[in-house]
Amino acid sequence: MVEKLSELAADFEEVAGPNYWLAKLYRALSENEDFCYGGFEGIKVEKIVAPLV
Repeated sequence: MVEKLSELAADFEEVAGPNYWLAKLYRALSENEDFCYGGFEGIKVEKIVAPLV
């Protein structure tokens, strides 16, 4: 997890600079032990489906 998040942060830093919001997000997540070692499991992502008009 740490390695993948760090890679994503580096990719965004390379393209958009170190202050790009996704670079900052992935760098912060990669440095957060609670998130990397199980905390991410507490995040539930729900699929949003727009009704057809």
